[in-house]
Amino acid sequence: MNDDVWPYAPEDGSTDTLEFFTDVLRTYSAEQRIKLRKNPRRKMDYSHLLTQEQFSQAKLKARRYGQTQTMFVPVWSNQKIFTGLGAADTVLDFQTEYVGYYEYNVSDKVIIWEDWDNYTVHDIASSTPFTITLSAPIGVDYTKAFVMPLRKAVTYTGFSFNQDSPNQTY
Repeated sequence: MNDDVWPYAPEDGSTDTLEFFTDVLRTYSAEQRIKLRKNPRRKMDYSHLLTQEQFSQAKLKARRYGQTQTMFVPVWSNQKIFTGLGAADTVLDFQTEYVGYYEYNVSDKVIIWEDWDNYTVHDIASSTPFTITLSAPIGVDYTKAFVMPLRKAVTYTGFSFNQDSPNQTY
């Protein structure tokens, strides 16, 4: 496990948006957009339903990383489910799905996630249109795992926590 990864799966209703910054030049019949920012900003707004243990660990991470430190956040909207990954595997085969759709780039990081406390992080050594090759073997056997890219993130507005009563029964 990496300490600088936010490993909690988001609830339904979480959002992942891209924000472009362009200048619009209008003519009588069309318009042209000129980019003013090289890459779009990505805003991930995740809500989580956490156990007491997860909640306390999430608060510790929030204190540690706050509004100034970068951490790695999985791009859950680009997840791909793999079954039967072995500890010695280094190549992830996306079969007929195009790797570029999932935003995997050489030298980026990828997370192989089975649970909030059972995941590994790897560097991408190379990629083809339908596979990515990791820089090292996975190191753990996974029966069913989510594979997704990791992105460096800063929480400019900080974290917001709400907790129901721990003594509440359902």
